[in-house]
Amino acid sequence: MAFGRLNALGEALKVTTAEDKAELPALVHKVLEPYIGDGGPVMLEKGPVVWLTARQTMGLGMMLHELATNAVKYGALSVPDGRVTIVWNIHDEENDVSSVNLRWRESNGPKVSPPDSTSFGTRLIEFTAEQDLGGRVEQDYQPDGLIVTLTFPQA
Repeated sequence: MAFGRLNALGEALKVTTAEDKAELPALVHKVLEPYIGDGGPVMLEKGPVVWLTARQTMGLGMMLHELATNAVKYGALSVPDGRVTIVWNIHDEENDVSSVNLRWRESNGPKVSPPDSTSFGTRLIEFTAEQDLGGRVEQDYQPDGLIVTLTFPQA
């Protein structure tokens, strides 16, 4: 499974080098491909097509890969009944800027507790949300599963 995750990340990163922009649904599907399928543990809810810059694609690809890796090690993807649902939408804000809201929701996994705030994964996710995406991220460690909400400006 580890090779499948690394291969999926490599394929996602190819998207960034092939074009100046990439579609959000295609990126999410590429990164999480090892877990998607008939009855697979990851469900992508249909959302609008969102175009991402190369920088956003690289950053979001790394974040999704990190979330999937952590879910496999500690979260919902570490148990047979665990599930991850990903949904995104676009919100128009007051200053005529649209933002993308993406939610990663784990369920049916083991009991969740926050990691050490200085962990590599936590720092990667927070830094990437702010620096590469120009947005913000909230990680909510609910007992029944992690909820990550990412908000960033639409390209």
